[in-house]
Amino acid sequence: MSPNSPDQQAPEIPVIPEIPVIPEIPVINVGEDGPLALLRQPETVERFLVKGRAQYGGWLVDRLDALSRRWARRANSPYLAELESAAEEKLP
Repeated sequence: MSPNSPDQQAPEIPVIPEIPVIPEIPVINVGEDGPLALLRQPETVERFLVKGRAQYGGWLVDRLDALSRRWARRANSPYLAELESAAEEKLP
């Protein structure tokens, strides 16, 4: 059969799935005080916690927080002091 034969079907064109819209990631300037300054902004902390707990469940968020701090201690992470300070902050 020749390439121009009327019996030959055109190749199927693949359907490209629609690309989902990715929400904008907020950038929060905490200045020279670093990430702990973020924890001193109650409305921002509340927003993060509400979204995280709604998405993953409060128990899982709390458990992963504890596990990540334990890992940081075992790995001798340079961020351990910062993580421990954050854990001591009173969160909503």
